[in-house]
Amino acid sequence: MIFFKKNCTFSFAELNVLVKYNHCEFKKFASDYASDEKPDFKISINGRDIRYEKAVAVEAKDAPDWYHETTAVARKFCIKAAEYGVILFHCSAIAVDGQAYLFAAPSGTGKSTHARLWRDMLGDRTEMVNDDKPFVRFKDGVPYVYGSPWNGKHRLSSNISRPIKGICFLEQGAENHIKRIAPREALPRLCRQIFYSRNEKKFGEIMNVAGKLCSSVPLYVMQCNISREAAEMSYKTMSEGE
Repeated sequence: MIFFKKNCTFSFAELNVLVKYNHCEFKKFASDYASDEKPDFKISINGRDIRYEKAVAVEAKDAPDWYHETTAVARKFCIKAAEYGVILFHCSAIAVDGQAYLFAAPSGTGKSTHARLWRDMLGDRTEMVNDDKPFVRFKDGVPYVYGSPWNGKHRLSSNISRPIKGICFLEQGAENHIKRIAPREALPRLCRQIFYSRNEKKFGEIMNVAGKLCSSVPLYVMQCNISREAAEMSYKTMSEGE
């Protein structure tokens, strides 16, 4: 396969990166994040990168090459961005009145559904930051969540950042129950939902941000069903910082 490189600068989590990509679909995929600023660093995607993403894909193995190029860009960006204190967090991030709430869970548990219930309940007070894979970084000691083009099957995201008010780890349950947990209990749950590198130095950089995040915001575990009552319970608890 012959690849013809194309160049464009994008801004993810306030990092400007010059991406050398192969498929025009990638530029369309990330168009909301295009930037005219001088890049902080560069990444380049080749055929080997795309073949690797196909090989390790859990889902969408039969997706077109351009799709696998998007995951290759995400991987290379995350590895380099760790040097700047940026991590990718598999969660649904919704903002209410300018404050972000993050819902994390294994795929299929219902984090996107829970965020939708918040949108239905709170209406125009909400902003959808990202429904699947936002970025997190600290600014002046405050953790912020950032939109990204890696936003899940519903393609819900905005090119915005909001300070993080709280993080909730969701579990399916017949009844609704939420409790606050300590950072040491939350960290293993968080680590299952972040991108990490096998490189020891990069892994340490990523874990440093993860640990700092757990120590900086209220953390919760919630067993819940798919109901408005569940959304009301989580919003009341998290918005009041209980």
